[in-house]
Amino acid sequence: MAIVAGTTALTAYMLDPAMEQIFLKPDAQALLVIPLLVVGLSVIKAVASYVQVVMMSHIGQSIVARLQCRLVRKLLAADLSWIGQRHTGTLISSLINDAQKVQDATAQVMTAIIRDGLTMIGLVIVMFYQDWALASIGIFVVLPGAIAIQKLAGKTRSAASASMKETGTLTALMDDALKGLREVRAYGQEDHEVSRIGNSIEKRLRHVMATIKAKTLGGPVAEALSGAGIAAAIIYAGWRGMEGELGLNNFVSFLAAMMMAYQPMRAIANTFARLHEGAVAAERMYEIIDTKPQINSPSVPESVHKPVTGTISFRQASFSYSDQDPILQDITIDMPSGTTTAIVGPSGSGKSSLLNLIPRFFDVVSGQVLVDNIDVRSWDLTELRKQIAIVAQKPFLFDDTVAANIAYGQPQASHEEIVSAAQKAAAHEFIMQLPEGYQTLVGESGSRLSGGQQQRIAIARAMLKDAPILLLDEATSALDNASERIVQHALQTLMRGRTTILIAHRLSTVAHADQILVLKDGKLHEQGDHESLLKKQGIYAELFRNAHEKTS
Repeated sequence: MAIVAGTTALTAYMLDPAMEQIFLKPDAQALLVIPLLVVGLSVIKAVASYVQVVMMSHIGQSIVARLQCRLVRKLLAADLSWIGQRHTGTLISSLINDAQKVQDATAQVMTAIIRDGLTMIGLVIVMFYQDWALASIGIFVVLPGAIAIQKLAGKTRSAASASMKETGTLTALMDDALKGLREVRAYGQEDHEVSRIGNSIEKRLRHVMATIKAKTLGGPVAEALSGAGIAAAIIYAGWRGMEGELGLNNFVSFLAAMMMAYQPMRAIANTFARLHEGAVAAERMYEIIDTKPQINSPSVPESVHKPVTGTISFRQASFSYSDQDPILQDITIDMPSGTTTAIVGPSGSGKSSLLNLIPRFFDVVSGQVLVDNIDVRSWDLTELRKQIAIVAQKPFLFDDTVAANIAYGQPQASHEEIVSAAQKAAAHEFIMQLPEGYQTLVGESGSRLSGGQQQRIAIARAMLKDAPILLLDEATSALDNASERIVQHALQTLMRGRTTILIAHRLSTVAHADQILVLKDGKLHEQGDHESLLKKQGIYAELFRNAHEKTS
């Protein structure tokens, strides 16, 4: 960039000897040498400009790539409660759109500060060398305008902030519409969604145009200033010329330097606006990066005896989301190693919340949750979660191959181990019927597979992980009877020898559990096996009767 600046200043300076040795005092040799020097300077400037653009782009992209990696790492480590308060679309918008704004600002600012700044310095030196009085007039005219340009650029900040916020909203709305496309069509709400998204597009357009107007205002101001500066220079130079105090060659060289100096000045003026825009984007990204998760590994985790047995205990555990009413209150239970504990209760009784406390997706507000008699908050978080496999009601499959989804928790697993896990999960047969077998792409969220097939892939994933603790959150409630029978058989294989906690919508699946916990309004109301709870004629017996009446 120093080369670009230097060659620009030298080009302006070359007009002085060119005017003198070609027009005022003709010299045949100068007629050949000076044009060659100008061409040489132009070639050097062109090559240096290319190298500078590539180098600045690489630096800018590298900075943003590192920033994006930090953002991704922070998002994946963020508390689930924090993520739940934000829309996925707005977070993705920050990762992509805000990062692009930062990259644009970074590249332009570095270019303006170094190349355009050095160019202006070089040209100002030429101007002062040719005539200090003329140069002083030019700077005197420009200086107040430069201050005004900086203040005008500050207006970009609020407009850019509103624009980026609306971009996040638009991304979120579009994400919702595409994910809920079946519902949109089923309820005939296409026009409603088009209107909703269209309003966001219009709103964003207004903010974008306000940003553009604010950040481009510096250009016309700089243009007007350049005209005023040149006019002032011509008036003063004309007066000096008539007095015989200024030569034509000096004035032409000075005027060229002055006119060339306004181009980098305009670039720097535009940079002020782009800098404010990039600063807003960076603030939005750092708002996420600087967020500190509440759920972390302790600085010195407690040592755990291996192998882990999988014994789980709750000691007067209570839980609530933020400042809301308690979800769980004073829960005290023991789940011995290798046993199966079923959790039942009406909707909203806290069943899933109880499960989420074991892998520390959330933390208790009071009391304790213990694994192998160690408070989960004293475990290394990664080590704790290695001991737990989860099969949810709607398992999440990544848009990858069947094999990659099964081996998600064990990426080093061999093909034979993957196949073995699939066989135990009753998934091997249907996998082999897929177009590419284990290398078949399952589609976004497993969209190319049926619900039962997705569930068996999730069970195979849990099989391969081979963790001592298994959490089943209504793993069969969304399946038809035929699929449920297949999946239930696979689950029985998976549960063998593990500490299993299952939430069941269909009470027929919990009858063989070692113990059944009955939750209601966040409290443990009943505890025992199937037969003893039926004899109590309490909540469980009522739930069982109601379920039996529905199926009969």
